Amino acid sequence: MNTDVIDWPSGLIEHCNECIVLTDSKGNILKVNQAYKSFTGHAVFESQELLNLLNFTREDANFYQQVWDVLLAVGYWSGEVWHRHADGEIYPEWLSISAIYNDRGEFDHCLGIFVDISSERQTQRIQQLAFYDQLTNLPNRSLLEDRLGLTLTGAARTGQKSALLVIDLDQFKSINDSLGHAIGDLLLQKAASRISQCVREGDTVARLGGDEFAIVLSALPQDYSESVSAVVAVAAKLRDAMTPPFLIGDINIIMTSSIGIAISPDDADTVGELLRKADTAMYHAKKQGRDNYQFHTEQMNLEAQKRLYIERQLRRAIEDTEFEIHYQPQVLNNGQMVGVEALLRWPDSQIETARVIAVAEETGLIVSLGLWVLKQACKQMKAWGTSGLHKIIPSVAVNVSPRQFRQINFVETLAEVLRSTGLDPSMLELELTESCLIDDVAATSMKLNKIKEMGVKLSVDDFGTGYSSLSYLKHFPLDTLKIDRSFVMDIERNSSDATITSTIILMAQSLGLGVIAEGVESNRQLDILHSYGCRHYQGFLFSRAVSAGDLESRLTLSAGLISPTRQPTIQ
Repeated sequence: MNTDVIDWPSGLIEHCNECIVLTDSKGNILKVNQAYKSFTGHAVFESQELLNLLNFTREDANFYQQVWDVLLAVGYWSGEVWHRHADGEIYPEWLSISAIYNDRGEFDHCLGIFVDISSERQTQRIQQLAFYDQLTNLPNRSLLEDRLGLTLTGAARTGQKSALLVIDLDQFKSINDSLGHAIGDLLLQKAASRISQCVREGDTVARLGGDEFAIVLSALPQDYSESVSAVVAVAAKLRDAMTPPFLIGDINIIMTSSIGIAISPDDADTVGELLRKADTAMYHAKKQGRDNYQFHTEQMNLEAQKRLYIERQLRRAIEDTEFEIHYQPQVLNNGQMVGVEALLRWPDSQIETARVIAVAEETGLIVSLGLWVLKQACKQMKAWGTSGLHKIIPSVAVNVSPRQFRQINFVETLAEVLRSTGLDPSMLELELTESCLIDDVAATSMKLNKIKEMGVKLSVDDFGTGYSSLSYLKHFPLDTLKIDRSFVMDIERNSSDATITSTIILMAQSLGLGVIAEGVESNRQLDILHSYGCRHYQGFLFSRAVSAGDLESRLTLSAGLISPTRQPTIQ
């Protein structure tokens, strides 16, 4: 091959650190410098194996043609390509090609110069892993905090406000668990795309982890009300973006989001505080029913601190076994007992029981706490059975929270409690809320049938406050509906409550279910309920929840009856 067609300034070329290549008009390599030989391993060409500068390894023929077309048109091309070492390893390089023309102005040769950029690519990959979420390619929490810090610093200089929005996908865990993680990952990617389309180019969208995202809005107006309006516009845009169903394969998924908002410097002027307050506002949005946005307020902050205090106290109380079980009688109108309900009590604590249960549910502590209540109630019922009191106290009802019921091993745990305590399953009744039942009807029905096969009775607690639908009741092997106290409370004065109560009783009778009215506190309420056909009652008119010892003493004194405070006039 002819390598003497043009002069090669060997002194300059050979000592150059960049790899330099001379080719013919077709790209075939004619001469190379020492840097090229050392780097690529292609040290000699006597083998007659003609190498081509444009012999790329990852790019296709279309890319090759585009490079050649640009080179012929303008005489120059540069870009990133991949080549192969003599040992077969491929590497990225930045390649610059210049056309060389002869005396007649004809395209005759090419001069190629390239630089290995493997180390830069490795650095970029490390940065990608360190600062970007690998599923969505959004910035991760670390990069978000860095950019938020820069935004707050810039805002402090200019006097402009900035905002942080924390976004949580509602019910994502249920979707992920029921449809699988592959569908869940695709849903996260699509959600990330929709969220990213709702902000300006200079704003930051990040994935904090799981189903949580965040947005940093910078350069907001200095006026607080104007900045709030700007943030509200973005939040509303986010809600609208989530409204259309997500189509994944042939599955349509409805997804909403809860958004918490904190504005700097009004709410906080540090990264950590702004994140915490936006997160608090997001949880408040969830409590408001999800699919909404909430701004952080000081009241939310106080509420969050109170909740944290309750959680700490609750953990300590569980560890030190500070709780007790009290039992409230369930009776006929004549005072004959049909059972008792086991209720959790925390002696010497000023925290209301309903709040304790709510925090335990949110934190997951309800699982261990609920198991403890179940064990204690079963042990007590077994003791009553051994002493003969089961003839007066036929069964004990125990509340089961949604989170406790949804545990994969709940049925097995229940069976173990019955085995270890030796309690006859027919003496136990589980009280479930309506929210327990409507989540995955098929799986719930299967679980309830297994419990029913053990001999355990099942009831729906606080009936009427949730879905109250025959369409789901007919799927489950239930025994009893418990009318919520909120209807009984105003049954004398509120015609709507009276109508709902009588309808529930008729519905239960049509399905062959028993009914217990909760919260019965007056003789008039008892009379009305009796007239509607209700026969089982629970409330202060008969007894408050008392300790097992106090209940036994009372039954001894009253010959086994729990009579109402004042005898009702029932014919």
